[in-house]
Amino acid sequence: MEHLESDFSIRSDEAEELALGFKCRGSDALRHDDVRDRLASGGYKPRMLAPETSSACFLAGDCSSAVRELRYNALWAAHAVAVYAIFDGGEHRDMLAGYGSIPYGSLRYSNYAGLGEIVPYGDVEARSGAARACFEYESMVKAYRELESEGLKPDIMLFDGSLYTSRRSLESAGDQNKEAALAAKALTEAAGLGRAVGMVEDSHATDMAHELGYDFTDLLLIDVALKPGEYVADVREGVSICYLKLPGKPLPHLPSGISHPLTVRWEFGYAGYVKDLNLLAGIWLREDDILHPQLYPLRIADHLTRRVRARGILDEVESRLLLERKYRELREG
Repeated sequence: MEHLESDFSIRSDEAEELALGFKCRGSDALRHDDVRDRLASGGYKPRMLAPETSSACFLAGDCSSAVRELRYNALWAAHAVAVYAIFDGGEHRDMLAGYGSIPYGSLRYSNYAGLGEIVPYGDVEARSGAARACFEYESMVKAYRELESEGLKPDIMLFDGSLYTSRRSLESAGDQNKEAALAAKALTEAAGLGRAVGMVEDSHATDMAHELGYDFTDLLLIDVALKPGEYVADVREGVSICYLKLPGKPLPHLPSGISHPLTVRWEFGYAGYVKDLNLLAGIWLREDDILHPQLYPLRIADHLTRRVRARGILDEVESRLLLERKYRELREG
């Protein structure tokens, strides 16, 4: 053992040794033809996308949150943003960046701040997460009603994350905590307002891969098996989960001038989704600012939620009400 000093750290060569000695399983260990054959024989037939673009109105929503465990209870705060945008394929100034153009016009937003207490105290992490989800879905409903009062009606409701996973986890947890039950109800209401689409930024789901006998994620399965421009659909509990391998698109800031294909997970909470799938794929290909698995309105909603820090709301409440944090948080702060 060594003497404890202020410059405590891992040995400089230890991380390198770990990296050199570790073998990570990747897609290079899998054969395209083998995985593709097993995918098709399992009932997941690859289909070709037919990307197209036409005018469409979107309402996208996202929410950031923070939780503060005090000595005797816990509080949560949230900041939700809903963004309305019309894709028309034109060139409109990107008002947030201050330069460049975007193919969306008539951008509007509403934002909401929320605060709550975990009562009775317990299972703080799961319950505060459900409270955040509930606030996000309720905020989308409020924004929709605001637009409706102005004679506007979104064609497609864009949700950040998985409709299938969110609904399933909230409903299963609803018996244990009221926050999850309320969130499940709010999700049902928000998704029922229009054509609900969930755009998953980072999926580690394994349902399909495990069903086919693999021990890795669905995204890796699809990335290996599909060719650019193909997709497969997996219908679970009324939600059509689509895995797509979007083709590369021109991106001038990349050395090659064109991006690598991107594997994404988009979910549709309604039947007859194929036309919208091709529409969203066409719009995604039209966007030329950054490479991301979500469309611009949803990315902007995510960006704006972080412009107002939910943790700052908690700081203000704690300061004004003279609340006392746990000793561990004070020590580590």
